[in-house]
Amino acid sequence: MEEKILELQNYLSNKDQYLINITSNKSDIKYQFNPPLELSPNRNYKLGLLWFSAYNTIFNVNDTNNNFAIYDYKNSKYYQVKLDPGAYEITQINKEIQGKIKEKLPDLKPSIDITLDKSTSKSIIKIPENIGVDCNIDKSILRMLGFNKTKEYIKGTVKSDNIVQIIQISTINIDCNLVSGSYINGKKCNILYSFPSYTVPVGHKIIERISHPVYLPILKTSIISSIHIKIINEDQDLINFNGEEISMSLELKQV
Repeated sequence: MEEKILELQNYLSNKDQYLINITSNKSDIKYQFNPPLELSPNRNYKLGLLWFSAYNTIFNVNDTNNNFAIYDYKNSKYYQVKLDPGAYEITQINKEIQGKIKEKLPDLKPSIDITLDKSTSKSIIKIPENIGVDCNIDKSILRMLGFNKTKEYIKGTVKSDNIVQIIQISTINIDCNLVSGSYINGKKCNILYSFPSYTVPVGHKIIERISHPVYLPILKTSIISSIHIKIINEDQDLINFNGEEISMSLELKQV
């Protein structure tokens, strides 16, 4: 009987509601509430995302996958180049590699040529005579282009082992330590909201407005002194927005 009375009081009473606006230039965000949010221990609360905004500066080439190396059999010399971090299509990767190889071997003709086989979604590398491409180098861009590691240098015209993985991130996930009730790849997690990556071209602003927010229950507590939000991909790795401003608005409300 007492529980039912509390439920009725909870339903009829004024609903607590808090608007939480957050701005940061990092994907791992921690803030203290001053003063802390005081919640009634006899009431239930849920949290939802109202909107999210950030410039799409998500790079598919970075310091983890930007190496390319060749061996010049004619001169018995090994050359390694690094692509600048950025968002690349295959044509841009090809152009960048050709330019950097030309700096090392200005007389190399024809140059290395990388294209996409549209029928198989695999890449094709055409390699000049007396040149070998190193598939075993660490942090190689060849992994993105579909080539497996091998100790042998590849020569001639070669098609990749796997399809090209030019897009490294499929989803943008807003992870919040206050909520429960979500799963990612079958594992329980604290994802508040998810949406597809690359909804706008690189350099454009991502504006995700949620018409009908999904409110998730928050972990039972009477005081919230801080909040921890992470912007992560489907592998639960932090997404790097390269220092651009990230903004969002959340609503905490009694239900």
